[in-house]
Amino acid sequence: KMASSFDLAKAAGAKLHPYDIEFSSHDGNRLLVAAAENFGIAGKGSLIELVRPDHEAHWSISHCQGWTDGIFSCCWVESDPEVYLSCSGDGTVMLWQSHRPKPVKVWHEHIAEVHRIRFNQHRDPTLFATVGWDSFVKLWRLDADESVSTLTGHRGNIYDVTWNVHGQPQLATAAADACLKVWDAETNTLATTHQEHGHEVLTCDWHKYSQDVVFSGSVDRQVLGFDLRLQRPVYQLNGHTMAVRTVVCDPHNEHRVYSGGYDFQTIAWDLRSASQPVEAIAWQRQSHKEFVTNLAVN
Repeated sequence: KMASSFDLAKAAGAKLHPYDIEFSSHDGNRLLVAAAENFGIAGKGSLIELVRPDHEAHWSISHCQGWTDGIFSCCWVESDPEVYLSCSGDGTVMLWQSHRPKPVKVWHEHIAEVHRIRFNQHRDPTLFATVGWDSFVKLWRLDADESVSTLTGHRGNIYDVTWNVHGQPQLATAAADACLKVWDAETNTLATTHQEHGHEVLTCDWHKYSQDVVFSGSVDRQVLGFDLRLQRPVYQLNGHTMAVRTVVCDPHNEHRVYSGGYDFQTIAWDLRSASQPVEAIAWQRQSHKEFVTNLAVN
């Protein structure tokens, strides 16, 4: 049973469609949402903070900050509960402070849409990464006016980036060239490439209990779990009927992985039954009326 739902477009009074969500690591009653008008094709973007009374079901808008182009991703800054980051379709990366109408800092180095931004939560309190449709992976620091490095190796759009949460200086990226790539953030070099999907790879997430396992989802409708030591998938999860748009590993349960797709479904997987994918589906929900673009675990 769905605990609660929130109609963002109705509450915000605009034709907004959410593209990214992230719970605050400082307060589980705060949720940051990146949104764009008209399915991100044209129009403005918004960065919206939702809040709720102490773990109750009802969410409400605390404040909304606007931008001239669609905002497609967001993340909280670990060192300050009132500061967060976002990225936009016009190639900009922005640093925001809660309740201030305009960003306090704007970077503009990407030459196409910036699709994902993720903070390094477990190793470096100032380092974050962005990926975009210009095929670049860029690493940034909050106090720097320019990116500190640019990683190249993908062909085509890059859709997602995830950091190694176990303290190693690594990040993984998912892209239109059907590749999942792992990078060394200290040497700024490519570590490994995995090309087991049959189509574009749209999403990836590092397993929270194993530093050697990264999950990915693709247009081929599969969720794969790669063991970086073996250079091959060790989990193959089939249940979606259309492209897998988002995958998230549960930080509280080592056996649980969630995925969402263009089939409007959200699926929870139990990895203990992964050898039999149908049985691995702990539950399926088709509660959304549009694509499931992102998932977050509190």
